[in-house]
Amino acid sequence: SFVSTDSTGGSDAEIAYNNVHNVADDGSELDGSAGINRRYFGNTFRDGNFGLSFAPLTLGPNWIYVNTLTRNDQGGLKLGSITTLGSGRALLYNNTIVGTPGSFYAPMYHIANGFRRLRSRNNLFVTSGTGGYIMRDLDTVSDQSGRSSNDFNFDMLDTTSTATRLWTWKNVAYSLANLRTSLGYEANGVLGRASFRDSSAAALDYRLVKASAAVDAGQRIPGINTPIFGVRRFFGLAPDAGSRELHILTEDK
Repeated sequence: SFVSTDSTGGSDAEIAYNNVHNVADDGSELDGSAGINRRYFGNTFRDGNFGLSFAPLTLGPNWIYVNTLTRNDQGGLKLGSITTLGSGRALLYNNTIVGTPGSFYAPMYHIANGFRRLRSRNNLFVTSGTGGYIMRDLDTVSDQSGRSSNDFNFDMLDTTSTATRLWTWKNVAYSLANLRTSLGYEANGVLGRASFRDSSAAALDYRLVKASAAVDAGQRIPGINTPIFGVRRFFGLAPDAGSRELHILTEDK
């Protein structure tokens, strides 16, 4: 066990294939200096406060891939900090992050003081909340200087809102076109319908159907979705967005 004075406790860790649900706070927290060289993959975080918290991510790096974050009260990812702007690096690959139906919050929610050095690829962000945002930021005064260090691309964006209210920074709404021209985000991002098999509370089945806009929407990432030792990691022309690759040979939906 770690003593209370060990600020790096939990570093160099691998958190994999867990189902974390019905918790009062966040599913897991990468906050502070403990988030050094950690790998989160194959996990499900649902029915909590936030799925994962980077508030702030002080050091890093952290690899977050092939996880499913869904039905969390305030959002999938908690970003930023009420006290400081973190400088840690996070790599977010092939995750499915779904907002809670009817919630004001979004798949990504920024609390304060900006966030930076987040690299996002092949993620499937779905909002079903009343606001309709993929990323919601209500902080109008904090430091946003780290925005240019973030790198969002090849993500699939599914929103209940109009396309002009996709994303907010400092309470200013951006469309996908504005994200590309103003912030340089999502040059190859896809706006469309995720089309899961059955995402109801009873089924929680986030496998894609063939008609999903997430199919073949992603980017090849060495070690994440490219062949390893000759074993194929994706099917079709390109990897799918999200945590569940559609296996066209065995899934006939």
